[in-house]
Amino acid sequence: SLALVRSLNLSSTGDKHIKFIENLHLCQHLQVLNLNHNLIQRMERLSCLSHLRELQLTHNHIQRIEGLENLSGLQHLNLSHNRIEHVPLWLGRKLRSLHTLHLQHNLITSLYEVSRLRSLSSLSELSVAGNPASSLPHSRLFLLYHLRSLDRLDDLSVTPEERGHAHQRFDAEELERLQREVDGSQSELSRLRAEQEAAVTRLHQQEETNRALTAQTQTQQHTHTLLQQELHTKTQLLEKTTAELTRAFHRLYELEQELTFYKIDKKLSPLPPCSAQEVDTVAESPYIGKARHVRNTITSTTRNSSSSSSLQTQEASEVHTDMESSRPLLEDCRAHQSTGQDATPAVIRDGAEYFCRKLLTVLN
Repeated sequence: SLALVRSLNLSSTGDKHIKFIENLHLCQHLQVLNLNHNLIQRMERLSCLSHLRELQLTHNHIQRIEGLENLSGLQHLNLSHNRIEHVPLWLGRKLRSLHTLHLQHNLITSLYEVSRLRSLSSLSELSVAGNPASSLPHSRLFLLYHLRSLDRLDDLSVTPEERGHAHQRFDAEELERLQREVDGSQSELSRLRAEQEAAVTRLHQQEETNRALTAQTQTQQHTHTLLQQELHTKTQLLEKTTAELTRAFHRLYELEQELTFYKIDKKLSPLPPCSAQEVDTVAESPYIGKARHVRNTITSTTRNSSSSSSLQTQEASEVHTDMESSRPLLEDCRAHQSTGQDATPAVIRDGAEYFCRKLLTVLN
């Protein structure tokens, strides 16, 4: 069963090469894994191997150290003969159990990349030969000064004399470097404080602006409420005035009718009494005022045919003219009532002026 496998050698010695790391989750108790001499480009799918103690990945195409954050029990790591340029910061914090690290023949150009491993107190053996950084002067002393737990560096044992030379060579430089870092940190701190003060000032200004805008908004809302109340009051007053003018219009119209019939009754002579038979036939005679009902028959015995007929024709014509002239105003009023609207002020004003003129004409 794969779950019981403790050591697995997948290094290539023939024409077949592995390009991707996969299906290792089945080997949960794997402790030693050898993937040398393949075509692997990425260190992936290794986090499931929590029991792994040794990992061999030499002679591949790896460019980055990754995927090992969960392998806290890893003790031996061989990544030589790859294309690695940087040592990640997390390597010194996550792989606390690492004893041996081989990074020879990669593309590391700065010794400070390797000095990031100073927090690995358990690291005893390191190989960085074959990198561009290893050709720099005093590279060995520099690494011994920073990685003080090393017993072997590039397959050579570390002697106490080398450690003494390393301290003599780099103590002053290290102090200067640390002083430069402190000065840079202080400058950065001053800059950040200035930015913080500027941000606080802008924040206070923004708060003042927000308070002013809030007060302005509240004032506008209050003004809007007052205007709505005023508009509602004026609307009610306008509706009340319109209703009163409409009633006055109808009253003027009724008054005109009464005055017109009164004028007709005043000019006409009283008619003689009618027989009961004539009174019963009211459908033949229209109502023309206080003259009661008159039959639509021509009699020579009741009035002079010429003068009475002429007078009645003239009065009837005047009544018809008055009624026709006032009919548009009445129709406008009825149209507004039928649509549920009040009579417009223009209609009421025209009606009032018209009936005042008619009233003066009738009275004269």
